[in-house]
Amino acid sequence: MHFCSTFLNLIFWASLLLAAGAIPYDRSKRGVYQSDPYLGTSALRHSVVPGLQLRSSETHSLERRKEAGAAAQEFANEWFGQLHHEDWIDYSFNSKCVGYDKNEETFMLYALGNNLTTQVADRKLLASFGSYNKGIFTLPNLRDSVVKLVRLTGLCHETASCEIESLKAFGQQVTSGFATLPEGNVGVIIMKKVEGMYFSESSKWMFTLDEAQKLNALNALKREVQEMIYNLLREGKPLFSDFQDGNILIDEEEKAHLVDFGFPGVWPVKMVPERNVFNKWFERRWYFLWESSYQQLGYPVPVFYQEPISKKKNKWSTSILTKLGLGRSKRKGKRGSFAIDR
Repeated sequence: MHFCSTFLNLIFWASLLLAAGAIPYDRSKRGVYQSDPYLGTSALRHSVVPGLQLRSSETHSLERRKEAGAAAQEFANEWFGQLHHEDWIDYSFNSKCVGYDKNEETFMLYALGNNLTTQVADRKLLASFGSYNKGIFTLPNLRDSVVKLVRLTGLCHETASCEIESLKAFGQQVTSGFATLPEGNVGVIIMKKVEGMYFSESSKWMFTLDEAQKLNALNALKREVQEMIYNLLREGKPLFSDFQDGNILIDEEEKAHLVDFGFPGVWPVKMVPERNVFNKWFERRWYFLWESSYQQLGYPVPVFYQEPISKKKNKWSTSILTKLGLGRSKRKGKRGSFAIDR
């Protein structure tokens, strides 16, 4: 089985790695770990994806390739290490996303299944991301919903069902089934539509010339997201850990909404942490995910210490690096609406 996911647009991190030759992310992502004494997971060791492709002029040196790979590995180590080192997060390097490998029962692909082929026939493309799903669509008869078509074969298909479990855990009404397309069956997820735009495309960022005002807006967003996520934990919801720019939409009233609920962004917790414990974790996570935005403003990002991860357990494959945005094409599509209104 492959450790994989359709996750994670970390577009701004792509810009940091393009100089080293890597390419960025997709907005959905779920994944799985299977134990391996050397790599942390055998699935990581064996999975292969055309991630970490180098933007080379015709001759990219081996050293440049090594630099790109090392940067991507370091990024992945930090991304997952921030989850691994917290006692209150129910995560280890061998963890599987909730719902892993349940596509048959989740999307009901047999004769008695929920065949949504006719219902999604008039879909209109809203956004297209990466290679693990076939896009986000709108339906003329379901104006308050969006439809995601997910791949049920090939690399990362085992994790498609994780998104359903995550959405339900956050209290969403979700319809799942399958549709038959010319190339075969695909999974169908119908979920609530959330209108908005990315913070990096909002007026507070795009049309504000004063860097101090931009910094104030960014820090205000930080405080809003911090309260939102901690309140979700107190309500008994899982941890939403992937609060990067591509997974937050800002509505017309300038309220933030979290979107994209699945691996590796969503994990169960063993307990609700004390507020000071959560705040410490969130600070580190926020500045890690939003570092490039602060760098654009010339703002020094705090440096946090994290216990080193054994090299034998942190050798991520190109598939997981791709899921983290270190090997994906840029997001394409309209501003829009992906899943849960909080």
